[in-house]
Amino acid sequence: MTYFHEYTTDFTISVDENEEEFTTVEVEIYLEQTYAGCPAYISGPPEDCYPAEGPEWELDSIYLRFSKTHKLKVTEEDFIALFGREFFNKCCEKAEEEGNESPRD
Repeated sequence: MTYFHEYTTDFTISVDENEEEFTTVEVEIYLEQTYAGCPAYISGPPEDCYPAEGPEWELDSIYLRFSKTHKLKVTEEDFIALFGREFFNKCCEKAEEEGNESPRD
């Protein structure tokens, strides 16, 4: 079974380079779990033991939502061009952290 996780955050930007007019943009990041992880095995001979491994995620899609009815799908490259790699990495890290903490249905 494939498991997906949706992470949503929002931020405020100025509109049309007007510093007095702002809008809120919501970023929706969808991740697909590619590996569920495994618990540690710590009993028995040392050569049979191994540490726990967390889940692994892969970016599925990114959307920018401007209102309840206006949503735009963007590529990773477009998102980075618009907002920078640092913001992209921060959003993806937060999405993975939230995905790791969320219960599976």
